[in-house]
Amino acid sequence: MEEKYYIQVHIESMGTDYKASGENNITKSIAGHMWYQLHIEDSIGNTINKPIDSGYTARGIVKDDSTSYLGSPAFSSKRKEITKEQFEILKDFGDKENPQLSEQHGFKKGSVLKDGNYEPFTNSCVDFTFKALEIANIHKSSFDGDSIPMNNKDEIIELFKNGRIENYEQKLKDWQEMTPEQKAQAI
Repeated sequence: MEEKYYIQVHIESMGTDYKASGENNITKSIAGHMWYQLHIEDSIGNTINKPIDSGYTARGIVKDDSTSYLGSPAFSSKRKEITKEQFEILKDFGDKENPQLSEQHGFKKGSVLKDGNYEPFTNSCVDFTFKALEIANIHKSSFDGDSIPMNNKDEIIELFKNGRIENYEQKLKDWQEMTPEQKAQAI
């Protein structure tokens, strides 16, 4: 049976309730969060794997964002079909136990506050997600995104609308100039 591979990006808002795995206390997310999730389906649309989360926080690479952020994400992109090769790259990039690929790009697996690797403005969950999309050839290179995760919503909507985008800067500018009604029709 043929398998299909998908990616989806999730974004949480500032102030979302958050409970880290293994901890009892609930805190509020200071800036929000952004991560990607991978799925595999069979040819008739049945999910054949547990979705794989990959995110980056002060705890390093994390795999529990869908359960740590309480409730449904504030924003979830459309699911985008990707190749098996892209799936494997994204899976390897977000692998907490074997982080060679992510470490090559400056993202550590462990508690990154101790070694100074996590930096909300230059090496954050947003940077991690866009770097993963870049190396999987889904997004253009050298794009870091806005440091506030929810401010990247329009970028993700545009990216996941039609796949890899040619004339990217112009299409993003056009999208940002659309009214909400025009955006709803375009989606």
